[in-house]
Amino acid sequence: MAEFGLPNIAYPVPFAGIKAAIGGQLKIGFEELLYWLRLYTEFNYMRWLDYLTTMARLAELIIEEPAMEVIGLKGSDSGWSYVR
Repeated sequence: MAEFGLPNIAYPVPFAGIKAAIGGQLKIGFEELLYWLRLYTEFNYMRWLDYLTTMARLAELIIEEPAMEVIGLKGSDSGWSYVR
């Protein structure tokens, strides 16, 4: 993972994903890791901000562009942010 600029953390992979990978039905890539990490932080009430840099790096690897060059955020007084 270090060769891709990803931190040395335990990446959550569901048992179904492991089974599918072992059976040759699924190739685990950056897209799957990002999706599972997002689900893990959402459903296990983890503090997703702790994984924000990891998720941003995975997104960069998926789209092959630096994250801040692709996504611009615009805040508002309503508490929502808008992505362009």
